[in-house]
Amino acid sequence: MSLLRPRPRPNEIFTPGALPLGKANVYVSRETSEARMKRGLERNECPVVYGEYGVGKTSMVRRYFAKEDHPRTAHGFWRGLGSKKGRVVYFSTADSLTMRKVAEHILHFLEYRVTTEIVTESSSGTSFGFAGEYLSAQLARSKRKQQADALVISAPTDEGLLAIIDKAKLVIIIDELHRATDEFRRDLASFIKATRVSAPNSRLVLIGTTSDTIRLVGSDPGIDRYVRETLVTPMSEDESSELIRSGFLRLGITVPDFILDRTVELGAGAPSTLQSLCLDMADEALNDRRLNLRWSDLTRAVRLFVEGKNGRMSRSYIEAIETQGAKRYRKRILHAIAEIPGDYATMDDIRQSVSNQLGSDVQPGAISGPLRQLKEPEYGSILKDVERQSGGKLQNVTCFTDPMMKSYVRFLETVTSTELVNEDELRESFAAGVVTGHSADAEY
Repeated sequence: MSLLRPRPRPNEIFTPGALPLGKANVYVSRETSEARMKRGLERNECPVVYGEYGVGKTSMVRRYFAKEDHPRTAHGFWRGLGSKKGRVVYFSTADSLTMRKVAEHILHFLEYRVTTEIVTESSSGTSFGFAGEYLSAQLARSKRKQQADALVISAPTDEGLLAIIDKAKLVIIIDELHRATDEFRRDLASFIKATRVSAPNSRLVLIGTTSDTIRLVGSDPGIDRYVRETLVTPMSEDESSELIRSGFLRLGITVPDFILDRTVELGAGAPSTLQSLCLDMADEALNDRRLNLRWSDLTRAVRLFVEGKNGRMSRSYIEAIETQGAKRYRKRILHAIAEIPGDYATMDDIRQSVSNQLGSDVQPGAISGPLRQLKEPEYGSILKDVERQSGGKLQNVTCFTDPMMKSYVRFLETVTSTELVNEDELRESFAAGVVTGHSADAEY
């Protein structure tokens, strides 16, 4: 019997469709952002982790708390935190989330039996509660004795709920905060203050976009001292190289430097893009019974990424840009917004970037028409205006309608400029359902 461990499969190393939380999954620590978040947690603050789509915000937070996301094996569990669970309560999205749902989910996590009771408006006695409802919860102390602790909770700031959250030392993570309703943000602001004061042993982390901190603080300026903004930037070239090298090393596959460098460039700092390209390259090499990568593995991976996984976005991009013309303003505007740091771009940001692309000064009037077109259905409404928190639109501030497009446009810029995929062929290929890539190994 061999004592050698079997070689892991590529999809056990590279996980573009899932969070890299397993022991075998490749992951590169985001040291700067993790340090910011850690400082906030150590100061009893609520980190709001933000950054553009696909830079690894959720992966960073979940990996940071990985040890607490598993059962505790030490002697003496606190009653109500079952042996099959850790401390992490994770909400994958704030879409349609309410504080009543948050409280109810926490109680279920702590193994309370929860029922909802209806009360009259006059008897509820609180403006921040569960809209005429309260939660009745019971915790079984013993399967044999059938004894129970009882809680009656009319609001998520009730001391009874905060006490058990504190005692359990829960880590509460709410993702996709940008999808939250204004009402949930207002209620969440009160919950942040209450937990930081009455449940200091717990930790609360929010994941969202650039504007989420502004919206939270705008709903209640009093929480400003409890919130810490934590930016996660796109991966650096060194971080991207480390992810690629460490992943293929575990598979025993050699990566030539010219393929490594081009893959880093294509990834544009987005871990999910890198993971997807690496997984397809690894599959291609091993299916061919090779332990080294070829240029053709990369071109095939790019082709699969463009025409398969991201066919919808490829089509949206092609339909939005011009087919001819020397200046092609719509295309340059998309690339300008994709390259500008952050989620939003001002007219001046766009004008400056387009001027740099053309090598000559561009006036606002020259790009205002093409910019407006990119927000219209005829061109796929690929861009949109940014709305004010108080209603209406911010003057001359624009963002991608689909936040995934930001990093994907950077990716397309690289593959088309290097002719890994030809833009004209890409346009023609949609009718035939095929994207043509250049795969000759002899080029390198």
